[in-house]
Amino acid sequence: MSFFRRVARWFRRSASGARLLVSAGATWWGARSAPRYGTREVLQAFTYHGFLQSAVQVISDQVKQVQWTATKSLSDGTPYADFSRASASYDVRSRKAAELRNADGVIDVSSHEVLRLLSRPSAEMSGPQMVEMMATHLLLVGETFLELRRSAAGPVVGLRLLPPTAVTSIPTRTQAEYRISYEQESYALAPTEVVHIKRADPLEPLGRGVGLGHGIGSELDASEHVTSTIRATYARGGIPSAVVGIDQGQMMDDPNAVDDIKAKIEQEHSGPENAGKMLFTNGKVTLASVGANLRDLDAAAIKRQLEAHLRQVYRIPPELLGDLSGSNRATAEAAKYHLAEYVVFPLLCLIRDELQHRLVPQIDPTVVLDFEDPRPASGERVEKFMTSAVTAPAFSMNEVRAFVGLDADADLNGVRLLPPPGSKPIAEATVDDVASATASALRTH
Repeated sequence: MSFFRRVARWFRRSASGARLLVSAGATWWGARSAPRYGTREVLQAFTYHGFLQSAVQVISDQVKQVQWTATKSLSDGTPYADFSRASASYDVRSRKAAELRNADGVIDVSSHEVLRLLSRPSAEMSGPQMVEMMATHLLLVGETFLELRRSAAGPVVGLRLLPPTAVTSIPTRTQAEYRISYEQESYALAPTEVVHIKRADPLEPLGRGVGLGHGIGSELDASEHVTSTIRATYARGGIPSAVVGIDQGQMMDDPNAVDDIKAKIEQEHSGPENAGKMLFTNGKVTLASVGANLRDLDAAAIKRQLEAHLRQVYRIPPELLGDLSGSNRATAEAAKYHLAEYVVFPLLCLIRDELQHRLVPQIDPTVVLDFEDPRPASGERVEKFMTSAVTAPAFSMNEVRAFVGLDADADLNGVRLLPPPGSKPIAEATVDDVASATASALRTH
């Protein structure tokens, strides 16, 4: 069944009350608090659409490798809630942390409960798998949910990932709770018990999230039809390759003669293994060739075009999806940096910001959650510095070995290349030094 047919069938069930009750204030997309129209079908498309699954997994496989970190800002040795650093961008947070660390104003808390929750949220799911599924949900439908599990005393001791379709309703002005229907359970949760991470809809920023999958329904539908057409063309010819008329002649007395010949043709000539097989008959036959084929349908080119569009929607370079037709060594190397800079890093920033805003304050408001930068340094740029006569002495020999993937050599600890003849590194000049040198030069001239 095609993508939009599944959507239409689901919507008909929703309209009849089987899945979703649409309130009087709802838009065409459905109630603001209910799952967005087509969410279930987009998630289902991930399981059967190989190209979509591959594209999303290229991103989520990188996101799940995140290394979370946690720090606390100190004032006279006492931790405090550093809101300016917690809400800042990644680069600003890194700069502020470095400044505070130099002044003993920040400490790393590598064994904090926040990091434990993100590394082992539950017995059913590991931390990397949870982050991978969160990224998958965000890439497909623009939202994901974490249910907080608390001990009898009240503290958060675990996290449970909920698919977006399991959350049938989110809090509104008239309903101050999340309503969940998942694994044969239906229950309600207070807003403090659910972490809702989403890409906000510009039309309804306080409502459900909106994902890229909602905008590529036509492409998913067309891609599925093209695949079905190719499969049907190989299996049955797609459309008849010829029209056969049989002069019954002496067979007029047998009303089932045509049906018998039709059944014989279908038996002996259906399937790709019987393509081009000859047919012999003892009757008079009139044949009109139709001759449609895959080249006439141009199905392969259409499929490539649709896949290219899906890849561009998710901003993935073609080299990372196995398309090396127009690539070279430079583009293959740059593809990794493009994915990290423009896809993985922004998605991690979204997840981190929402966890900092919604999860961390319920555990320890003085913690600033962060992650190791997934963006690798440009190999071409580093190689240029390492091989330049002027800048090569800035790198030790073991740093050069690490860059090319070799282990450190104890005999080379601290060993560096000599600077070019006639040059040597000097201490960075101060403003007064520059002023004195300038004045001296002017006096000399």
